[in-house]
Amino acid sequence: FEENEAVVYGCDINVNSSVTGNALLVERNVFTSDCDNVLVENPAGIINIRNNTFSHRSAAMDSTGAAVMFGNIINMQNGGSQIRSDDTAPSKPQALCNDFGSGAFQSLGYNISSDSSCALNQPTDLPGVDPQLGSNAEGLPVPGPSSPAIDAGAVEAQLLANDPLPSLPCGYRDISGTARPQDGNGDGVFECDMGAMEVAGSGQIENGHSGAFFNPLRDGEGTYVEILNDTTAIVYTFTYRPDGSGPAWFIGVGEVQDNGIVIDNVLRPVGTSFGNGFDQDDIEFTPNGGMSMVFPDCAATAPGGNVAYSGDAELGYEGLITRAARLSHITGCGAETPHPNAGLSGSWFDPARNGEGIIVEWLPNGNVLVVFFTYDQNDNQMWLIGIGQASGKSVTMDALYPSTFSRWGADYDTADVTISNWGSFTLNWSDCDQLAFDYSSTVAGFGSASRAYSRLSRLSGTQCPDF
Repeated sequence: FEENEAVVYGCDINVNSSVTGNALLVERNVFTSDCDNVLVENPAGIINIRNNTFSHRSAAMDSTGAAVMFGNIINMQNGGSQIRSDDTAPSKPQALCNDFGSGAFQSLGYNISSDSSCALNQPTDLPGVDPQLGSNAEGLPVPGPSSPAIDAGAVEAQLLANDPLPSLPCGYRDISGTARPQDGNGDGVFECDMGAMEVAGSGQIENGHSGAFFNPLRDGEGTYVEILNDTTAIVYTFTYRPDGSGPAWFIGVGEVQDNGIVIDNVLRPVGTSFGNGFDQDDIEFTPNGGMSMVFPDCAATAPGGNVAYSGDAELGYEGLITRAARLSHITGCGAETPHPNAGLSGSWFDPARNGEGIIVEWLPNGNVLVVFFTYDQNDNQMWLIGIGQASGKSVTMDALYPSTFSRWGADYDTADVTISNWGSFTLNWSDCDQLAFDYSSTVAGFGSASRAYSRLSRLSGTQCPDF
């Protein structure tokens, strides 16, 4: 039961089963109910209660099985007295949590509760503390400006009960669409807020956020952002497989909201081969979770903004929180003047070879950065990168590729990555929306070819040059 807003009568979640060990996951929900009943109970089994906001006039939870809590706000209104839905008279005051003397409630940390009934005994818990909730524009309870719940959550992926791999401590967005975690208190650290809602920090996504970003502590992988307009961005990630067997890359179309970009459907295309073995009908655009990026400013100097990936545990991709320091820019931040050919930046592909293509960044100094996202001869993902000085509207550059690899996630080690010569790229533009992309490889099996590429994306804040 996740990402719901429960405000109606009939707000009880009750799993009543005779099956021993039956589990209920309650994650990233907002409960603002007026019920006379307890909200969440699972008498026969486990309740995993993660990153919820309970702000209501009834008891929150009871259980005779295990109730495992992480990252929640549990707040009783009206000083702890339960008000019946008809508001005619208060019923007997209730504790927020009732385990019937069984010792069922277990905390994994980062919870705040307005009374002390929920057995919150971890150093990061705040039992008996008022979370000081207010309301957002949608009327949902959010931490107020002075709330102790702001930036009081976890900062790294967590291995929680029953999870096969580490997962994000509060998701990559809250239920209103705000990217998370944020730096709500402005101390330079991106930390989850307790509960289901995130308070946005400073910053605003702008045209200047188009560019390449990386974590200096994870050199050898990176993220490319294309701002298309005020509401939409394309994001590419170039990294490695969880088993360390080779490169991987993701693509997603995201929504721009305030200082963040949120992508709910990160895709990992797989299933075809390089060169003449390519068949776009064989490509599976495999879902690989969601992600978000948060930038307090445009410059994004080290350590930069924040990036969160939910991953896909079934495919071995654990949840990951990393940083995004700027490597390149096209339009610049503030008053910087883009290169006259900056409008040739964007994504390009051959419509007959959908699922492969290049990213082009025309930098202010006249250098052109190119990333080729493609596949190897064994139907695995592969990526190559090059940078060269343009001559007019043409550029030739050395092409590089990762020849040894690290792993996705917390086990990433920069020392495992070797970037080697692959060959060369040549790009020639015939007009603003068409270019010839030629490659020639010195690595056995890749050969050479020429592709007629069409524009796939145009960056906001750029204009086509004269031809």
